[in-house]
Amino acid sequence: MSALREELAQGLHLQDPQVINDAVAICRQYNLKARDLVLKWEAFALRPVNMERNVSVPTSDLLRQLNGEIQRDFENAVQNKTKPSVNKSRLQTRAGDSSGLLRSNNNFTKDPIQDLMSELSGVQSLNTPIERIPIVVSELGTTVTSKTTQRFSERSVRNKVEESLNGHLSRKTAMGEEFRDQSRCEISLAQEQTDRYRYMFEKISERAEIIDDRIEYFAEVVMEHHNIQEFANPTRANQSNIMAVGRICCEDAAGKLNEQSVVLETSRSMGMGKRVKLMLGNLPEYSVFPGQIVTLNGVNNSGKLLTVSEVLPIPLPSLAVHDAAELYEYNYGEKMQGKPIDMCIAAGPYTLDDDLSYLPLEDLLQTMASEQPDILMLLGPFVPGSHPLLQNGEVDASPVDVFRSQVSARLQRFIQQSPATRILLVPHCDDLIHEYAVFPQPAMPSKELGLPKGIVMLSNPSMIRINEMVVGIGNIDILFNLGLEEISRSKEASDRLARLTRHILQQRSFYPMFPPALGDNLDLLQMPHIQMDVTPDILILPSRLKSFAKIVDSVVCINPGYLSKKQSGGTFARATIHPLQLTSDGSVGVEGKIWERARVDLIKI
Repeated sequence: MSALREELAQGLHLQDPQVINDAVAICRQYNLKARDLVLKWEAFALRPVNMERNVSVPTSDLLRQLNGEIQRDFENAVQNKTKPSVNKSRLQTRAGDSSGLLRSNNNFTKDPIQDLMSELSGVQSLNTPIERIPIVVSELGTTVTSKTTQRFSERSVRNKVEESLNGHLSRKTAMGEEFRDQSRCEISLAQEQTDRYRYMFEKISERAEIIDDRIEYFAEVVMEHHNIQEFANPTRANQSNIMAVGRICCEDAAGKLNEQSVVLETSRSMGMGKRVKLMLGNLPEYSVFPGQIVTLNGVNNSGKLLTVSEVLPIPLPSLAVHDAAELYEYNYGEKMQGKPIDMCIAAGPYTLDDDLSYLPLEDLLQTMASEQPDILMLLGPFVPGSHPLLQNGEVDASPVDVFRSQVSARLQRFIQQSPATRILLVPHCDDLIHEYAVFPQPAMPSKELGLPKGIVMLSNPSMIRINEMVVGIGNIDILFNLGLEEISRSKEASDRLARLTRHILQQRSFYPMFPPALGDNLDLLQMPHIQMDVTPDILILPSRLKSFAKIVDSVVCINPGYLSKKQSGGTFARATIHPLQLTSDGSVGVEGKIWERARVDLIKI
């Protein structure tokens, strides 16, 4: 059996020799690789009409249908290829560019059909000259920059503290020389990391079951916490007040949630999955969004409208437990000696919009090399797919090449300058260097990216322990999307950012909204990796919203902002966690609260 036949048989799960022959014929007719045909088949099989027919394994008839679609796409592409109009801006290098990052204007063969076949198959024509100019990092760690980046480098104000939480606490003090070469922090997992998985294979029945299980889970939590005997079916007529639990939905699936369109969806065991409209007008205050699990007290006289009189709060998960000996070691042991821990938290993008010089990242690392924090946490995207040069196909280097030269090389130099700093990297769904554009994400592959040893690669989201602290990290802009979908009423002016963050904690999920926002790809089969098993001491949620550091339900919640904001510099966060105070007998108590001894500064780069 040829290599192509073997790849097709394995990729498409085929056993019938005739079907394998049909698949091979399609690949040869359109110059496709086996992986290309597998991807086209998966897209074909995932269409709603085919999912209803439970299409999973190709047959000769199904491959003929797929072949017809490929041929139509081919013919349309030929017609578009032969049109006389040409977008000259895509064939010319950008005026004034001298960085060597823009696409050369001669990457076309003389044979348009051969170019077209290469385009459709994803394989570059053998006759196409490759003129890849690698990105070179100079001694200063920068490439030739744009005018915007030059203005950024000449800015007069640098590292300005814009806001502080617990500003009465002091900043980190300088470490002694004996600690310059050894890390003072122990990093471990507080929750299982996300491993590699197959995505885009969810079935509607599986999604429904997961959502149903989530309602049942919260029903048990609330029953135990509020001592509720049982929940009633809110979709049935009842003349007395009942307790109900369910998921908030919008009456119009294509519409936006408002006070007149809020409905409650029940689980199959509590209401056969039916929905009932909610009347929230009697509540003095409320805050709801699609996907939120709520527990309500109300009455449904007609069977069509549940008039809500009370919304019961959902308790937070338990805190991580430490004993006194462990806390003493983490605060006054040989490594710590009663000195605070310093963390730097930054989120991408790390370069401005009109070049790939990564000057904001360079400035951040230079500052951290002089201050030598205990933890440097860098959250993606590192090579964002939304970057204009990358979106328009004007960069001749691959995303991995960009990362290796602009990020890995700088981190290598930083490690030499600050060997005691532990570096943590978290991916983002907009990262071109990561094959998972879906949430949650496994950790990035450090070897392929040329990263130096010792860097801790985390999944997105992550729950980790840094000494005695539990830190939760969710690198997806759930705060912004929640803000768009949430509706609320309050008697007094409330802190909107704190309220949005409280939803994350109370719903015990890094992404509690459902359906997900446009552009956010969520794999519900991985729901256990999105949930919070314990309440973190520090919660990090990067967002395009205004950067903040707040104490929400005894949790230090931080939005460090983005290090780069299009054509200007952004912000990052510095957190200094002071040690527990010793008691009169020289021991530490087990009630040391992180939020009382953590100072957080939001700093303009």
